[in-house]
Parts: sequence; C-alpha cells; structure tokens
Amino acid sequence: MTAETDRALRVPAHPYDWPPFGPFGPIASSRAALMVIDCQQAHVARFGDTAVASVIAEIKHALGAARDAGFRIIHTRQGERPEIAAARSRRALADPAAGVGEAMLVQGSDDWQIIGSCMPSTDEVVVDRPGRDAFHASDLDLIVRTLGLTHLVLAGLSADGAVHATMRSANDRGLDCLLLDNAVLATDTRYADACISMTVMQSGIFGAACHTHTFANALEDSASTI
Repeated sequence: MTAETDRALRVPAHPYDWPPFGPFGPIASSRAALMVIDCQQAHVARFGDTAVASVIAEIKHALGAARDAGFRIIHTRQGERPEIAAARSRRALADPAAGVGEAMLVQGSDDWQIIGSCMPSTDEVVVDRPGRDAFHASDLDLIVRTLGLTHLVLAGLSADGAVHATMRSANDRGLDCLLLDNAVLATDTRYADACISMTVMQSGIFGAACHTHTFANALEDSASTI
C-alpha cells in the first residue's frame, strides 16, 4: 500500500464506524475538520469550573491529537456586533419581552474571548457568528464549500445549544458528522444525553458518536504506519 493509503482514517464509533462510507486519506486532507464550538469565557463561567473542567480537558486532547496529525481545525465564536447588541439592548428596555434569554455576548468583550487552553493557532480558522447554529449569519458555509469539506468532527459548548444546532445544519448540507460525546457539555446532564441519543438514533440520523480518546487513537494509529 502507498503511504497515503496507509494513512486512511477510520474511527470506531456508534452506530457505525466513521466515516460511514469507508476510510479516506491522507489525514491532512481538506475533506475533514475538527470543529471546536464556543469555548469562550462566558460559556465556561456559566457552567462553573468543576462541571466544565473534564470537558475542556477532553477538548484539549482532541485539539492536540488533531494538530499532531495535521487535521484541519475550525473554531466558532458566538457574539453580536457591538452596534447590533446596543440596538437590541435598547429594544429590550422598551419592551422587556424582547430581552428574554441569556445575556448577549458582544464581539471584542472579555466574555467573548476564547479561553487560553483552547486558543486557536494562527493557521486555524475562526468563525464568528451571532446565532445558535454556526452556519447562520456567518461565512461558515462559504468556508466549508471553499475548502471542500465533507466531514466534520464536533466538540464544544453547549451540547443542547450550538453543538447540536450546528450538527443538524451540517447534516442538512450533506456533511458526515462525528460527535465527540465526552467533549461536549449541556446545561443539564439529561440534555447532553438527549443530544447524543438524537444524534445516533435511527442508525445515525445526524451522525455517529465516540469518545475523544477513540478519535485520538484512530488519528495516531493511521499516522503510525507512515
């Protein structure tokens, strides 16, 4: 076999091995990317240090393995433009019902920043977007199509918000998704379990799922044959 064939990636996952239609290579192929969703100061603080520590450790593990293997990485960052945030705040003051929901993250604020342990490298893509779904009102769809991506591995915060909303949107666009199920956190454990269950139900209607170490080991195993 050639080195490129040796390096084809296949990840043991549930309910099917990922990618679903056979391995692809090389690892550094632009067809796949790890997407780390919203590891921002505000989201980490909302969950609290104890609850989020193990998940951030798993996300760091995935990032390290992906970087070592030359796997493409995309980060998303939720936040409103300052002028839009100001307009919405004025509307909320005039109509309290318009301000229902969590406080807005404003681009450039301290809370909006990505935490240091998950900070993007200079060669990694960062997508800024205002909504729950990272494809909405952002250039993520353009990035995916321009880079020729067909496969996404997802991790981040939160499972019942941006992670699953983005996965469902990616699925609608024909991307094959793999959820790192111990590298996501929800506002309630039940919601995280539901997110994982909805992903893999009906033979993987939205994608497959596995633990971070399984993904990392698959990357390492496929590279070790070179």
